[in-house]
Amino acid sequence: MQTIASVLSRARSDPYLQAYQLRRMCRHAPLTELSNAEEFAGVLSELEGPVATEILDELARVIEQQGTAQRGPHPGLARFLVRLLAADSRWFMQVRVVKHLAKHGDEPRVVQALTALLIGTKHPRVQACVLSAMGQVKADIPLRTIKPFLTNPDGRIRAAALEALLTRDLVGMNEVFSLLLNDPAPRVKALAAVGLWRLGNTVLLDLIRDAEQLDQRLAFLHALGM
Repeated sequence: MQTIASVLSRARSDPYLQAYQLRRMCRHAPLTELSNAEEFAGVLSELEGPVATEILDELARVIEQQGTAQRGPHPGLARFLVRLLAADSRWFMQVRVVKHLAKHGDEPRVVQALTALLIGTKHPRVQACVLSAMGQVKADIPLRTIKPFLTNPDGRIRAAALEALLTRDLVGMNEVFSLLLNDPAPRVKALAAVGLWRLGNTVLLDLIRDAEQLDQRLAFLHALGM
């Protein structure tokens, strides 16, 4: 079996050829990259951003296609993604990795990795992406982990935090949702209204009826579908 190092050694002085070789391995020998996860993660972390994300997407696409054919995701992909999350601190790579990890939410290591990243990162794009992913995988994370993000200055983060909350038990959340009905961000306000709707409060119907602009009404309807 070829190693990543042996393939790249033939293109050491040409980054374009290296990228081509890695894409080729993704298409024709993806398991080689998964079996050399630590080495591959290190290589990706040194590539330019657009190249690294493109190669990651290619690997995930091929592995996921194989998993569909075999009626189940390949466990090695989730392990590799978790490793890459720790190896590459660039925010755009972390966002891309999290989006792929969200497809493997049934694995405990994935929820653990997402929780650790949420606590450790300071980048707003990463925070919003992780919170949205936690909602997608319906992660049963403590309210105390999410609650600080409900008052974040960034409306995207507040909305993503609500998305994560709405997948869990909402008992006792009346006050939180009621306060967020006054949020200036339309998406946050809409999600808060959906939370109250699920708790039996029909304020959402009033908000839809009284919305003066079409985009406001659509925000409420879109939130109902999450």
